[in-house]
Amino acid sequence: MKIIRPKEDTKLAYLAMQDLPKTLPGVIYVRQSKMEQKERNVHSYEMQTSKFVQHFRNLDFIGPIEIVEDDEGTSGTLDIHNRPGMMRLLHLIETGAVAWIAGVAVNRFTRDKWLITPGVLMKKCYEHNVWILTLKMHFNFKDEYCKRFFMMEAEEAARQLDWMKLALGGGRIVASNKGFYDGRFLPAGYTVDNSNHQEKRIVIYEPHAEVVHWLFKRFMQLDGKIMDLCRELEAMPYVFPKFDTSIINPLYISKASMARSKNSNRTPEGHFKLSKNGLVHILTNYMYIGWWTPCDGGVIENNHPAIVNETLFAYAHKILSTTELDGTRKEGRRGYTRTKAEALLKDRITGPGDLDVYALAGKGIYECIKVNTLKSHEYQFAIKYDVVDEIFSRHLLAMLDTWTGYDTWEDKPQEKANKKEQQAKAIQAQMAEAEANMEAIVKQIEDKENPPPASLKIRLYKDYEGYEQKKKKLEADLKECTLQVEDISIEEQLYNIGTLLPDIIENWYDMEYPAKLKIVNALVGKAILEHCSTCWYKLTIEWRREDWGVHEGYWFFKHKGGSPFSPEEDTIIRELYPYADSLELMGKMPHRSWRGIRTRANILGVMRKGNVLTGRQVKAEDKRTDQGDISLSDQRFMQENDVLLIPNVAQWHKQPFSGQRPQSD
Repeated sequence: MKIIRPKEDTKLAYLAMQDLPKTLPGVIYVRQSKMEQKERNVHSYEMQTSKFVQHFRNLDFIGPIEIVEDDEGTSGTLDIHNRPGMMRLLHLIETGAVAWIAGVAVNRFTRDKWLITPGVLMKKCYEHNVWILTLKMHFNFKDEYCKRFFMMEAEEAARQLDWMKLALGGGRIVASNKGFYDGRFLPAGYTVDNSNHQEKRIVIYEPHAEVVHWLFKRFMQLDGKIMDLCRELEAMPYVFPKFDTSIINPLYISKASMARSKNSNRTPEGHFKLSKNGLVHILTNYMYIGWWTPCDGGVIENNHPAIVNETLFAYAHKILSTTELDGTRKEGRRGYTRTKAEALLKDRITGPGDLDVYALAGKGIYECIKVNTLKSHEYQFAIKYDVVDEIFSRHLLAMLDTWTGYDTWEDKPQEKANKKEQQAKAIQAQMAEAEANMEAIVKQIEDKENPPPASLKIRLYKDYEGYEQKKKKLEADLKECTLQVEDISIEEQLYNIGTLLPDIIENWYDMEYPAKLKIVNALVGKAILEHCSTCWYKLTIEWRREDWGVHEGYWFFKHKGGSPFSPEEDTIIRELYPYADSLELMGKMPHRSWRGIRTRANILGVMRKGNVLTGRQVKAEDKRTDQGDISLSDQRFMQENDVLLIPNVAQWHKQPFSGQRPQSD
């Protein structure tokens, strides 16, 4: 007997066979690439949150559902450890807190073109028996088909970005690969020939090209001394003249790199100044020897007219650039080097108005400088850091003596340590995934039974190089993360205040410098050092403890020998000292004490004429100190701030905190 059975709906059968964990807790993962998308595309956000929760309730999911939206405004191309939401997701999976995680599509979880993120996520779900649910499919990674399909979806999600770039900017990429202008900002000295709209070529803009050539030539003449060149440029009224619209198409003025800053680098007349960073960028930019880098990578040599010859460029590039021409980092080139000075406040101290203050080990001083546009330094003041540190240490110990609790720090060290350890584990998992993919590539290349064709081999080699670079970056991230974990463990050990506080107070002056520095950095958010008058200084401490607030301390410190008299001051002494009233003389030199003026007059051989009256005689009951040994500016400062002259002893008072409190490291 012939029996005809209707075709089964395989999709419904597949869903029916699934034993979904409907009674167990789950998580909905939400992500949009930019915060603007969340604000403007409210319907997408609603679909990924409240509507998605309702979707699962309609499917009879009765367990608790949590929404993780920590990655809102975060790109799906970022590594796992750089996405707090994904880190939280992995933590919930590893601790067994959830039985399923959901996203509207696989591309919400990842757009990693190397497929490291989806590989790690899939393995974690497999190991802890966690489902991934999307609108398109439910993934149980115990099933081989689910593994393959999930990775296919992840690969397509990554490719979507490339397709979008190609669809939106395909013409630009084609033009760029041929060496034509592609819309990027152009360095000084170049513009665009717009006579042929199909082939926009890079051409020289002579008024600025002449300046660029002079910069390279002058740098060589100065033996590669960048600061000497900066000082010369700073003395000039401007470096680049304003654009001449009779020569350059106004359409491309906005595409000049120097025109990106609206006001900071322009004179009132419209000419252009140059910062140190801008100068270095010019002297290391290979476009000036006719090289062009297409959007898709690579280099086209002799693409456009060169402004400088290769000899001038190679000289500047070798001295200033941290990378070789092929992009590899030069050995031995480092950025910021931390000072070796054993100054307690070196990591927290600044000057008034956020001026830079440096701890100089060779001179043993805190030096305050003003950095000008071209990074030339203008000296402000200096003081021995031992003096400042002693003033600070006395006040710190007085504050520690009033300590009443651990406040908001109590659980932060351990919390931070746990977070960093989770990040380190995530990085290691991604490294393992990269290594596994590299091994798979090697096996495929070396497969003698089924050797890959030449075209595939080329792509495999390229992929292998990509994984190598990715692994190096992950190794660097792991190293940085490990160092931070070590710092936090030391912090936790040092700042268990209940146990260590008595020892800190009793043994402060015998403690090793690194231990003291750790304590200072943990307690102090910011320290502002000011030179208020000839011998008066002010130290403002913004404590991390909210109940301590902000303290200001004033103290009088007289430098041995003082500063040398200027020729102008010597002229004033020669002309006025013989007959002028002392107050008149001090008014002309407000930063000099009467005793200092008399000593200098004696050295110059200038004598007082007869019995010259002095306006400096005051009633005994009004005297607050030896007035002859302080300057007029010191006296005025004491009167305005109501402070007493007690050398090297600070007078502290508390100020209300008005700014945003610095966060702990």
